[in-house]
Amino acid sequence: MPVSEISYISTESGLARLYLKNKRQYHIDMALDDIDTQLDPLQFFRATRQQIVNISSVQRISNWFNRKIKIILSEYPDAEIVVGKDKVTRLKQWLDR
Repeated sequence: MPVSEISYISTESGLARLYLKNKRQYHIDMALDDIDTQLDPLQFFRATRQQIVNISSVQRISNWFNRKIKIILSEYPDAEIVVGKDKVTRLKQWLDR
């Protein structure tokens, strides 16, 4: 599976899950930090400690509480991906490339 098919990656209780653009999901036995180091930073952004998003899946961003930003993904619009105010500037720079 090409990494371009990944919409986003999330981790819960130490288990990483790939959410693909075709709506399939897979568990992988890797830490999110290890996954993050293997992905192209132009294509993927570490939005939170638990989530990495693919730029091609970002439908839009919207303002959230306390100067945070919520990322809305085209394939998973109900996913809760809220970027902390400390990463908002980096997120906007990443999206503007």
